Amino acid sequence: MISRTILCSFLVFVLSLLFASQSMAQDASEPTMGETEASGTFAPAGPPLEQPVRVDAGGSCVVDLRQVYDISGTLSGSLEIDYRIIVYGPCEVPPVLGKYDEEWIAHGIFRGTIDGSAASGNLTYTAQVRAGGDVEGRIVLGGGIHGELAVSGNFGDGELSYRGRAN
Repeated sequence: MISRTILCSFLVFVLSLLFASQSMAQDASEPTMGETEASGTFAPAGPPLEQPVRVDAGGSCVVDLRQVYDISGTLSGSLEIDYRIIVYGPCEVPPVLGKYDEEWIAHGIFRGTIDGSAASGNLTYTAQVRAGGDVEGRIVLGGGIHGELAVSGNFGDGELSYRGRAN
């Protein structure tokens, strides 16, 4: 059986690889032929779809969370995102959001419009979150839509901003 410490170390390694490959990718703010410059915000559409699941992993906490967001701007509609979050602190009950650094890796679905045209597809979302809630992340769109969006802001403000390209 794999220990939780080894599992947590493996997840951190995978996240590090994802962030390294993203930094070498084309800048998300430079659209190519057929792509639209995209910007806007997204915010939770309500509480999580299910009670979050928390698992102690050594000195950290792994959280599984499903959340729906309203997205506005160039992309308009909804995002349904399944998260795996590593919180670099203990699993506290009740959780204290923003108390510890976190890493997010997620996948989900976008439904709505891109620049006024009907669109839907899949997405992956990775982010580093600093204690206090500052988010720096990237959403990659696929499955019928294409693009990359840089995500920034502080989740304590109730919404995050995105900027990049999409089609």
